[in-house]
Amino acid sequence: MPRVWDKFITDKDRAVYAGTGYGARTGYGARPAVLVVDVNYNFTGDRDMPIVESIKTWRNSCGDAGWAAIPPTQRLLAAARDGRFRSSFRPASIRGPTSSIKAVGVQKQPQP
Repeated sequence: MPRVWDKFITDKDRAVYAGTGYGARTGYGARPAVLVVDVNYNFTGDRDMPIVESIKTWRNSCGDAGWAAIPPTQRLLAAARDGRFRSSFRPASIRGPTSSIKAVGVQKQPQP
């Protein structure tokens, strides 16, 4: 099935992609990790509500879709930790809609 950007990729670029293996399955490698990104109030809102309501306070909120993603994310992190995968989740320092967003670092995990 063609992708919307296919018409912009040159034959030379296609040859480069094919020759380098971009887009091919690579597996998980020797040290797989789970990285959780953008699960904070700015993207979920501070409570489960429809997106049209949530963006009134949290303009980047996904609303109820964001809240629906939290339990599966919790299960994924629990499974990763139980399987001794590396994982990192540090919530941003956002406490209100006018707070500045502070950088979120990745916690280094001890090697098994």
